[in-house]
Amino acid sequence: MTTKSVPPTSNLSVSSLLDSDRLRGIPQDCPVLQSDCDLINQLPDPILLIEPATWRVLAANPALEFLTGYTREELLQLQLPQLILGPARELGELRERLLRERHLNNSPGMLRAKNGDLIAIERSVSLLRLDHRQAACCVVRDIRERQHLEEEYRQAQKMEVIGRLSSGVAHDFNNLLTVILGQVELLAGHPACPPILHPRVTMIRDAAQRASQLTQKMLAYSRRQETNPRAQDLRPLAANAAGLAQPLLGSAIQLRLEMPPAACLAKVDGGELGQVIMNLIVNARDAMPCGGGIVLKLAEESLPAPRDAVGARIPPGCYVLLRLRDSGTGIAPEVLPKIFEPFFSTKGEQGTGLGLSSVLALIHRAGGYIRVESQLGQGTEFEIYLPAAEATGE
Repeated sequence: MTTKSVPPTSNLSVSSLLDSDRLRGIPQDCPVLQSDCDLINQLPDPILLIEPATWRVLAANPALEFLTGYTREELLQLQLPQLILGPARELGELRERLLRERHLNNSPGMLRAKNGDLIAIERSVSLLRLDHRQAACCVVRDIRERQHLEEEYRQAQKMEVIGRLSSGVAHDFNNLLTVILGQVELLAGHPACPPILHPRVTMIRDAAQRASQLTQKMLAYSRRQETNPRAQDLRPLAANAAGLAQPLLGSAIQLRLEMPPAACLAKVDGGELGQVIMNLIVNARDAMPCGGGIVLKLAEESLPAPRDAVGARIPPGCYVLLRLRDSGTGIAPEVLPKIFEPFFSTKGEQGTGLGLSSVLALIHRAGGYIRVESQLGQGTEFEIYLPAAEATGE
């Protein structure tokens, strides 16, 4: 990506920007409005300084110039509604809320660039007092890449549903065709079948065989890719999956990794383990609509006695423990036993009900176990136990 050249910063300090004498009256040719503020110019997020009464732009940093394509001088001639789109009523309500609450966090919006492109954004606005007058500081975040990743993830979930449904239909239809083909063969070889019907029986058999071949193609299309389990260190796998999931979380959710210094070896398919971690992180995000924290931790665990898990008991032994904990809304006790059931979802029409059921299937395929604990208002914790492996591959 090409970066826009940034003019050298001036010697104006933050205090000079906030000087009430300079800002009083807000003349068009005021030097401070056309100069760089040392603080906001060094921040990577696009930032606007606005007068709340008129929505007039008082200052803007180079990151906003780069995002919108406007020059600093052009931005200073604009008002907020010319940049961030929205009906007048909504902007009026935004002003009232800002004056009342003094801070508005991560509200969605659309920003119009100089070339007319619309950019999906999140905006955080804070009311500041510049000596004896008020100003609104608006921090803008471009969320187009995040929305693209979310759409790709939703599309992957839809394809998973289509694959499962087509596989189920193909299996059932293939069973019916087996009966049809068997009966046709019996009919063709029966002495009571008139010779005049043999061509018709042959047509039925050929059509049934072609239909059977079609169902085999459907099954081949929907069948999962062959797995490749091998003994490997789970730390880079977990870190990579967390890195891929990070853009989906937004700024209101903090993801922290806790990894031991020594390797955590287990025999897994790297792609499937990444899918498991991604599913759990996205579920944790959905449980924290107002933000929060996620902790992903790896550790070696030795179980001296059996322990209960979902659908099984974990036998004593040495394991690699992957624990994911969130600070979300939690799961009700009556709902908790059902969350791994296929097509059961707590997200209404937004969920497919296949995320956690596929997680359970993948963990069992790797020879592992999963436990979950949750309390309403106190978050949820998933624990995945994978049999520890030797460095040689077992």
